[in-house]
Amino acid sequence: MNIDRAVLFVVDVQNGFCNEFSAPAVRRILRLVRHWSDAGLPMIFTKYHNYPGSKFERLLDWTEVQHAPDTDLVTALTPFVSRAVAVVDKTGYSVFTTQVAKIVDEHGWTDLVFCGLDTDTCVLKSVADAFEREHTPWLVRDACASHGSRGQHRAGVTMAGRFIGQRQLITPPAGRRRPGGGTRRPSEGVLPMTTARDIMTPDVTCVGAKETTLDAARKMADLGVGSLPICGEDQRLKGMLTDRDIVVKVLAEGRDPATVTAGELAQGEAITIGADDDAAEILQTMASHQVRRLPVIDGHSLVGIVAVADVARALPDRPVGDLIDAISS
Repeated sequence: MNIDRAVLFVVDVQNGFCNEFSAPAVRRILRLVRHWSDAGLPMIFTKYHNYPGSKFERLLDWTEVQHAPDTDLVTALTPFVSRAVAVVDKTGYSVFTTQVAKIVDEHGWTDLVFCGLDTDTCVLKSVADAFEREHTPWLVRDACASHGSRGQHRAGVTMAGRFIGQRQLITPPAGRRRPGGGTRRPSEGVLPMTTARDIMTPDVTCVGAKETTLDAARKMADLGVGSLPICGEDQRLKGMLTDRDIVVKVLAEGRDPATVTAGELAQGEAITIGADDDAAEILQTMASHQVRRLPVIDGHSLVGIVAVADVARALPDRPVGDLIDAISS
């Protein structure tokens, strides 16, 4: 990234898009904006307005974000508004209004860095438009979200990688202080996204849903692992089976492991990670569910397993240390 010719676009971080799905990303957006601003680098904020009778209302039956306070930027961003090059109102998906296109050309910015809401709509359209306008777009993966669902956010990131290239998907800088004082410039520590696909163990061994827990235990012993994914006849993931499940739910209850099947212990929806989800998403999922291994899904297919050790090789020590603390508590 040519940081001296870069601008940060903060896309539609407005009250109307903030909810349980987007709130964690809004906090990361705020940190990114603070570091970027402290480094004296240019920013543009955009605000979406869904006016009455708009194409969104007529074609999508969507009537939200038409009036204040929904159309206002979140309060936490207010102190940074005065430092922005511009705060631009827009009525469509893309940030590239006539005003924005003119500002970008006048300043000669080449590297356009994007964060904000929603990943699968306005952010995605904006990074694609930047690409087609011969700029170099960068998507700060962890500083984006979709207020519809995490799945929509993941889909947006996947499509962004196809539109602008996986190398353009980056993680936010840590913003740590330099020895002797001073703030790191945002380009220092910005890393290309490491995905589950990059670090997983492929060709994972499953235990069939109709196989017995005795068979599963033997497979675990042969492989030297403490858990195995449970797959149905269609090779789709049905759940995860751990050695503890066999001890607690079979042996401790006096059941015969030679007759109890793995499928009988597959309860609820399996906790998984998408093949194109990044290491930060893996960390968050492991910590939230206090697990050390996650099945990796591409569409509906199981394509691998990612473990804490895989993440440790891909990330600095402290995030992994935080994860170990979280899943051990």
